[in-house]
Amino acid sequence: MGTTYSMNYINNNDAFLLAKEISAAGNPYGLSSSADSHLMKDSEWGAVAYLSQSKYGLDGTNIAINNISLNGGGKTRTSEKGQTGVESVYAMTGVTTNDIDEKEKVISGTKEIVNKINKVTGDTPTIDEGIYTWEQKTGTKASSTGTIYGIYDLSGGVLEKTASYIDNKNENLSKYGASLTGSNNTAKRTKYTMVYVQGKDDTNELDYAANKEIFGNAIGETSKKSKDMGSWYTDRSVFVNIGNVFSTRGGLWSDEIYAGMFFFANSVGASSFTDGFRVVLVGT
Repeated sequence: MGTTYSMNYINNNDAFLLAKEISAAGNPYGLSSSADSHLMKDSEWGAVAYLSQSKYGLDGTNIAINNISLNGGGKTRTSEKGQTGVESVYAMTGVTTNDIDEKEKVISGTKEIVNKINKVTGDTPTIDEGIYTWEQKTGTKASSTGTIYGIYDLSGGVLEKTASYIDNKNENLSKYGASLTGSNNTAKRTKYTMVYVQGKDDTNELDYAANKEIFGNAIGETSKKSKDMGSWYTDRSVFVNIGNVFSTRGGLWSDEIYAGMFFFANSVGASSFTDGFRVVLVGT
């Protein structure tokens, strides 16, 4: 996997389409169409999270957070695209400071610092940065199995967009995710999407309650409520609702104790420097 930048600034619609193209004819990865690449949905995230908590993974211990972000040139970060500095902010992949809830560590220098981090050998952190990489023994604490063979960046990094949404006919469904939901906000329940039903009044708690009996997605089974830090390991628990129609998982590099494998939150589906996505490959 290597230590590099996470792709961001992509909406749900484009993430869904791009994920499918990864195994399309002529792809640069050598994958055949039988790889069946697609955007991860909540049930698949749940399968990974549960396997990680089993004896075949971290065996009931929490995963370390990836809390590293890059800020090229030390520019001031903003939340709006087009304003000074926002384009220079990136999450790094496959890194950790060996903690479960440590505060964000912002480093500058982009290319130079990445080269520096990748040259570290043994099990010592990067000089002056305290950063461990995915192949180091301590760095594997941020892996789903606690070994080099696990899945990384499940806690922290970028917020991970999923192919999961609530069927409430909100305009954001087609505005930011027509490839998943249809141009007329008609729910497309396919093997590539997970669709939640609308609660009585489309409020956060009622939408959460209406879908709490869905099992396997590591939401209803792992959380006490759709508010604050209500999931396992005090991970954030905010269900999809109203205009925030798409599900996101994992948490952000700066979410500290809120981030984790059992983090779930929502998004309008638009592109942002905080958001990325994960592709699933299923052999057919």
